[in-house]
Amino acid sequence: MNDRDLVRRFDGLKVGVLGDLMADHLLHGTPTRLSREAPVVVLRHEREFYLPGGAANCAANLISLGAKVSIFGVVGRDAAGDFLKTSFRKRGADVRGILSEPQSRTITKTRILAGDPHRTKQQIVRIDREPPPLSGAIAARLAARAAAVRGLDAWLLADYGYGAVTAAALTRTRARIRVGTSRYDMNRLKGLTAVTANEAEALEATGLDDPLAAGRRLFRSLRPLTLLVTRGREGMICFSGGKADALEASGSRDAVDVTGAGDTVSAVMTLALAAGADPREAARLANAAAGEVVMRPGAATLTPRELLEAAGR
Repeated sequence: MNDRDLVRRFDGLKVGVLGDLMADHLLHGTPTRLSREAPVVVLRHEREFYLPGGAANCAANLISLGAKVSIFGVVGRDAAGDFLKTSFRKRGADVRGILSEPQSRTITKTRILAGDPHRTKQQIVRIDREPPPLSGAIAARLAARAAAVRGLDAWLLADYGYGAVTAAALTRTRARIRVGTSRYDMNRLKGLTAVTANEAEALEATGLDDPLAAGRRLFRSLRPLTLLVTRGREGMICFSGGKADALEASGSRDAVDVTGAGDTVSAVMTLALAAGADPREAARLANAAAGEVVMRPGAATLTPRELLEAAGR
């Protein structure tokens, strides 16, 4: 199948996203002088805004590529949570699976970026606002809502260690294609169609120091249709059918910002497999997408046309 036909099939695919929803809060400033109070640079505030992060960024990527998305996760009753629900509702996503909990708070990552007004800003510090551990009752309610959904073409399960992706959620969600990623516990993803991991996650999960050997061990233990290990400027390794195919990094090796690139990879893999691509076709398209979004600041998304242009290059 050629890329154009494959990407055309993305349009209208029904995908559920279950995971840890985050809001990326970006604050931009221009350095003006050294402070008299402390040896720090004073920034003149330019602007600040929110972007979807974590599982929410996976959902944003899917929507941008034409999928019909149902989102399941937990947010607080705060500005960041309101932003996520409102922005996804405006984009046509089904947000009935987003639980707004008064005793929680939305996972928010504030990145402060500084630089000349006419140049790309550089991140100088990140501040994380994290909720208390998700209660068992809330996690169970979330899993039950996700399990009740029928008629999806695929699930994307995005676990960043905050408790939304439970064992019950992993076993009760049903679709022909299920793709998962887990920041801290790759071994819980057994039985999914596809698993995506970055090199550090694969090495940590196996205790090995070689990405090829780590990928092979993960592939044998998780037994997915395909396992994709991303390696930054070293490209990716696609494990499928007993073979390991190395893919060179797409585009420039000098990334502007790697924030959210793994979310883009997971989203494109999910859609490509749901659209009928074989594992290597899906991996190649995900590789092209990653090479494009890392050249943009912040957690970026792609349109179908931009994805095809990236794949063509």
